[in-house]
Amino acid sequence: MAYCFAKYFAVSCCFICTYWGGYAPLFAQNLPDANGQVRSIIPDGSGGLFIGGGFSVLTEKPSGTQVSRPGLAHILPSGLVDRAWNPTIIDGFAPNPSSVIIKALAMENGILYLAGSFSYINGVPRFGLASINAASGTLTSWYPNEFMGTTNPFYQGFGRLTENLVATNNRIYCVGFKESEPQFYGVGIFDASNNTPLALANSGEALSLAVGNGVVYVGRQGSIRAYDAASGMILPRFATNDGLSYGFRVTALAVYGDKLFVGGSLLDENALPQYVYRNLVALNAATGRILPMNISANQIVYSLAINNDILYVGGGFTAVNGQPRTYAAALNPNDGSLLPFAPAIQGDVNPMVNAFAFQNDIVYMGGIFATVGGQPANSLSGSASASVIPPADPVAAINFTNQAQNGTGYTVSWVPPTNAPAGYTVVAVEGTAPATGSPQNGESYAANPLFTATPTPPFSGQVVYDGTGTSVNITGLMPNTNYTFLVYSFNGSGITTRTYGASASATGRTNDITPPAVVLHPGILTVSSATINFGDVALNTSRTRRYTMHCYNLTTASVSITPPAQCEISVGGAPFTASPVIFTTRATIDQVDIRLRFSPSANGALAGSVTHTAGSTNAVATVSGASSPPSISTSTLSLNFGAVAPSSTATMAYRVNYRNLTTRTITITPPTGFAVSLTGNAPFSTTPLTVPTNVSGRFNVYTQFSPATVGIKNGMLQNSNPEVPTINLIVEGEGEYPQVDLNTYSLDFGGVPVGTCKTLSYVVFPIGGIGSQLTSICPDPSGDMQISLVGPNGPFSSACQSVFFSRVNGRRSAQVWVRYCPSSTNDLSAVIRHTSSEPSAPSIELAVAGKGVRPEIEILNPTTVNFGTINTVLI
Repeated sequence: MAYCFAKYFAVSCCFICTYWGGYAPLFAQNLPDANGQVRSIIPDGSGGLFIGGGFSVLTEKPSGTQVSRPGLAHILPSGLVDRAWNPTIIDGFAPNPSSVIIKALAMENGILYLAGSFSYINGVPRFGLASINAASGTLTSWYPNEFMGTTNPFYQGFGRLTENLVATNNRIYCVGFKESEPQFYGVGIFDASNNTPLALANSGEALSLAVGNGVVYVGRQGSIRAYDAASGMILPRFATNDGLSYGFRVTALAVYGDKLFVGGSLLDENALPQYVYRNLVALNAATGRILPMNISANQIVYSLAINNDILYVGGGFTAVNGQPRTYAAALNPNDGSLLPFAPAIQGDVNPMVNAFAFQNDIVYMGGIFATVGGQPANSLSGSASASVIPPADPVAAINFTNQAQNGTGYTVSWVPPTNAPAGYTVVAVEGTAPATGSPQNGESYAANPLFTATPTPPFSGQVVYDGTGTSVNITGLMPNTNYTFLVYSFNGSGITTRTYGASASATGRTNDITPPAVVLHPGILTVSSATINFGDVALNTSRTRRYTMHCYNLTTASVSITPPAQCEISVGGAPFTASPVIFTTRATIDQVDIRLRFSPSANGALAGSVTHTAGSTNAVATVSGASSPPSISTSTLSLNFGAVAPSSTATMAYRVNYRNLTTRTITITPPTGFAVSLTGNAPFSTTPLTVPTNVSGRFNVYTQFSPATVGIKNGMLQNSNPEVPTINLIVEGEGEYPQVDLNTYSLDFGGVPVGTCKTLSYVVFPIGGIGSQLTSICPDPSGDMQISLVGPNGPFSSACQSVFFSRVNGRRSAQVWVRYCPSSTNDLSAVIRHTSSEPSAPSIELAVAGKGVRPEIEILNPTTVNFGTINTVLI
């Protein structure tokens, strides 16, 4: 599908720029300055650009060389103007180079389509609508204006006021307006291969255009209309405005799934007691009803564009969603949230952005402005797209405050960097060594400020905070113990746009427990933790907890410390042992650090206690934990690719979750006919793929089906590890070429009087594998039967007609009208054949029956007429 942007506004100065999020602009090219407004931009697919607008001269950087280009130019990847590409464009009714305005550009199949205010291209009449070869700049023969019902060149076809156009799937959609021309249609749908209109609609003044969901959406002076993209018939269901007045004009439309975004000068009549200009709203794409999405702009919106699931908004505004944004912004189209994209655009007179285009993670902007990010730029600029979010800078400092008296917790706070990242993820680990593992871009993490030393994959430490604040209160700590905290800054506003930067770390030590000031009686033995929980620990690994034993006035000089089964102790830094340890006290008041290590020897729960005995005095700490067997699970047990055309490719994904593995690999074995990858990108492997793992975690597996022949392929995709049973996924798919089918296989006209006509219709639609096809529809040459793909009013023809189908992103059905006009009383017995461009697809026939009958005259009752007695008067 081609990019297409055009806006309804006056001409001023123009510019192109590159920009990275809310940070300093990143200029990718020395793009030229323009002496007039840039209204449309199209990537040429090779790193260069086609630009159109109201300019006449481009000034190259840094040389300052000026190149004459009235309204249209090709910019090379170097930023220079292409000297060899120079179509001559003239506005014959105002033959001044500055009067040429290219309002919209669209490109498909190497052809560049133009709309705007002009009358001659390369010396040939072309009034407001034309197409040229994108490589050579030569004019093509496509020009449907001559079929639109007028001979006056000023009003011919869309005339010199074609406002916008879209090229997609060999179809050209156009809108415009002509106030004084009754034969002007306003909306046109054309085939790119010939000059015959497929559908025309009289919409009045039309300014903006979007195509999606099989619908042509048209923004008008004061309203929006929707038309069927195949027939051009208006869709009456798209009629409500929910109290939204479209005010002066609807200047921008964009389709995203089931949403239609609308920009312009829009007045919300529901915002009582006084009306409010929202200027940006989201509608239900099927009904036109306003969606409850809180989006707005404080001034008019001139352009909308969707790229990589991001909605770009341009116009003359200075705020979007109540936040500062000068003339360009980016939103999440799912919830309307504002993204960090905020190029600092400035201009002297009526600055605005009214065109976007996208190429190699760069968003190009055109309009009226003088600087972007403080750099000189006249109306044309390129920036890093909103989807390219830079890593955040690390925090400036980490502080520890508000320690608990018993050393079990304190507040960790941090000083944000100057660029104010979107949020932070904080990881804690006992000791002075930082946690291993790194946060993954696009992921959020469940946080628990109660420290249990349970790792949060992919970290070896525990995530204690994940949010937008700058402090967290941590509890569950051990007294007199070192803890290291790592703070990771991230940019982005949601799970799909989160980008992490470098971490900052700091180590703090908790307070020791303050001993009692008064000993009320001798012989007290206590421990700092009455309960010790190890959580889930894998076999062949271990986990350590730490606590403190306190002695007061013991009558004996030693304490016996006994660990439970599967546990070892280290007293005062001595080596670990599973045997009881005798600790000799050194004074009336004494304390010692003790470490307890759990090393499971079998799977199951740990329940016991560590006892501390000094004569008749004792202290007990309850010990709990568990060791679960290793396990592997998958997010699904089957993958069904459906029908896929041979030589095409389909990809599906699933997730592998694993826990407590000591053999640190999982092998993914695809069945014959399928291949796997861990990234979703090439290369995909048809042989077993071995994945290194940690003890516990998860990863995604992307499975690819590329049938070489027609037929069903299936098998078992194995996920294996020597410690656990293999998890098998059923994978299946079918190689099948695309073909067509009908909603009925016969039409019966019955009796039709000779000299009259009767019309019936049926529907042709594609089936089979993913792909595109050209289908020929051929009626028998009976002489009395003709077909039309345009509508019930024709034109009709007995010749073969073609329709292009695509199940991926194009036309998915076609209605065929059949007209039977008997010339005699003979019976009609014929067929209509449907032949796909796929050589393997069979022809489908529709049987057509009917009969010509003679017209009859019927005498209605009464059958006699009595005039009564009539008196005759002689004069």
